[in-house]
Amino acid sequence: MSPRRPKPLLTILVDDQGAWVRDQDGQLVGRLQDAPAGEARRAAWGDALREAAPPGTQVQLLFGHSTLVVQCQEVPYLNAKEVRDVAARLSSVSNPAIPHQAAGVLDTDPGAEGGHVIWVAGLPSAELQEWVEAIKRAGLTFGYAVPTQRAMLRGMEDSPDMPDDRLVLTLERGYQGHLYVFHGRSVALARAFAVPEDSEEADEVVYAEISRLLQFYKQKNRGITFSHIYLLGLRHLSPALQNRIQGTLRLSVAVVTTDLWPLLLKGLTLERNRRDGLNMVPLEIQEAFQRKLLRGTVWLAAGLMLLLFIAAGAMLYLQQLSLKFEADRAENALALREAKSTEDGRIVLQRFPLLQTKLAEQRQVEATKAIAHLAKLLLETPEGMRLEKVEINQVPGDAVSHQFKVSGLALTEKAFSVGPLAQYAEKLSHEKGVKLAPISEVEVSDRIDTGAGEIDQRAVTRFTLEGTAQ
Repeated sequence: MSPRRPKPLLTILVDDQGAWVRDQDGQLVGRLQDAPAGEARRAAWGDALREAAPPGTQVQLLFGHSTLVVQCQEVPYLNAKEVRDVAARLSSVSNPAIPHQAAGVLDTDPGAEGGHVIWVAGLPSAELQEWVEAIKRAGLTFGYAVPTQRAMLRGMEDSPDMPDDRLVLTLERGYQGHLYVFHGRSVALARAFAVPEDSEEADEVVYAEISRLLQFYKQKNRGITFSHIYLLGLRHLSPALQNRIQGTLRLSVAVVTTDLWPLLLKGLTLERNRRDGLNMVPLEIQEAFQRKLLRGTVWLAAGLMLLLFIAAGAMLYLQQLSLKFEADRAENALALREAKSTEDGRIVLQRFPLLQTKLAEQRQVEATKAIAHLAKLLLETPEGMRLEKVEINQVPGDAVSHQFKVSGLALTEKAFSVGPLAQYAEKLSHEKGVKLAPISEVEVSDRIDTGAGEIDQRAVTRFTLEGTAQ
């Protein structure tokens, strides 16, 4: 997957020398030629911007020219509506005769009275409208506008070891120089001056401007001292000028950056990423852009929802196909099992009579063996016993089991005749699988010879035994 290309962006730096256009990579594209205010300027700038960037490109402006009004004041906390009201009042006070487009932002500053500093930036409405029309004619989008001083302050936020009160110099020979005094989170003083191309003349002008600004500022703020002058956008001052500043003005020269543009661009990006950052774009354009962005977000969300529905439908369809496939496979498997069961049943039905016959034969053999063993066991009696009746019946059921009933006599002459019965019963009870029922019929008496009328046998025991054998 190829990396996503950054959204096209055009940045314009406006100062008293003109408007300088840079592309999204920070490369200088060119300069917008000045033209008489009005329709001619809008047409000229619109044509130049159309050639500089494709339609839809966002434009961000850095204002640093003399018609820009920037004020900072120490205030207590203000909400967003109060910040807009204060910005509108301060901008109208600076020049009541000319309508201004104003914007403001509130910064937290522990060193300020009230704990906060408000930045107010104002630009004549007619001038800002020319930019709006020119950008619109070029087919571009007016995205952001901020004063150069604000971008410079934000760009220097992470510079180490910088005091709250600092003097900053930007210098371009042959064009323009700027001096700024920053106090905490506010810009206390700003001065722009022309810089001659001749080096000696430029050094004299720079020294005079620094000296004049320091005198003016220290008269209004007694007790304030500066130990350094910070350079932005240049490598160094000439040795003569540097020695003169250090010797006469007691200022050490420190280079913050040799290229001003990356610092300004970083500060602009930080301010733009802030939710309530300073933005001089007219409020109606900001709201229209927000509505467009919201509309795009809604359409994107709708598209994502549609894609989710399509994906969910596809997943359900695939799941349905999978379930149908599994159902068909289960039906096929069931049909195979039923066919196999039918075949097995057919085989069983064919073999069942044979199996029944074999089982019956086997059961008959087992029953014969069991009844033979039981008969042998029952018929083996101790001496002095005589069996009169033996009944053996097979018990219905899967297991081979028999019920038996034995009746007879125990003859022991002069001895006690129950003894042989006890021996017989004990022998049967110790046999494995044989269970005797309690003896319920036992009769002991003398046997009389009916012919002679005399006792034929003493102590004759008549008994009946019942039980089961497995």
